[in-house]
Amino acid sequence: DAVRVYQELLKTHPAANIAVGGTSAGGGLTLAAVQRFKALGLDLPTALFLGSPWADLGKRGDTLFTLEGIDRTLVSYDGHLYRLAKSYVGENDVNDPLISPIYGDFAGFPPAQIVAGTRDMFLSDTCRVHRKFKLAGVEAELNVYEGISHGELVNLARTDESEQAYRELGTFLMKHITT
Repeated sequence: DAVRVYQELLKTHPAANIAVGGTSAGGGLTLAAVQRFKALGLDLPTALFLGSPWADLGKRGDTLFTLEGIDRTLVSYDGHLYRLAKSYVGENDVNDPLISPIYGDFAGFPPAQIVAGTRDMFLSDTCRVHRKFKLAGVEAELNVYEGISHGELVNLARTDESEQAYRELGTFLMKHITT
């Protein structure tokens, strides 16, 4: 449980020294966890990393359709992604912010570094998340890399794009984490 782990971490580390992040479902979990941390009144982490977050499990977002068959990783929503979403949502409301965090309140969130690629089927989710940060008045940096499919910035180490993304993430984290 992300909340329990975070609470344990807060016992030994100030929130100003903690960054939280993830890619794909991990990015969505990061957003949902921060919404839960906020609701519980916990000190929030100082920064977030969101790699093409799966923020809307309701199959909404232009690029789920326009990049189908172009994204080398996800390929299609129908099939594997559909089954994962259905299993995760269960009988719950797909619009619940703890399931599809795009529908939550981003006010007071920590600053975020957000990345995706031009061939990523979750690019629309990524852009929508960035917009939610901006509308909430929260600092958010969005970097979209040419020709990159879903998760390839993590999976294709030692590419120019991956190395650039990690350099930019390092700079972002150093700017926000106090030592």
